[in-house]
Amino acid sequence: MRRIFLIGPPGSGKTAAGEQLGRITGWRFQDTDRLIEQAEGATVSEIFARAGEAYFRMLESSLLASLIGDQSADLLA
Repeated sequence: MRRIFLIGPPGSGKTAAGEQLGRITGWRFQDTDRLIEQAEGATVSEIFARAGEAYFRMLESSLLASLIGDQSADLLA
């Protein structure tokens, strides 16, 4: 199973690079911030303001663990 996880500071281009890699490779692209926003019903900024960075990082870690365990297909996250 192949996986690529792009990491870096906010605004560094992870989403743009991931979308481009998805188009080039035909792999499914998942943006973890968007997935968290959908699950929480709030933007990342709202989550930080409401519950703090530690809570957001816990959500992010949990999501990444579930994506690592996903055996369905190639994945860019």
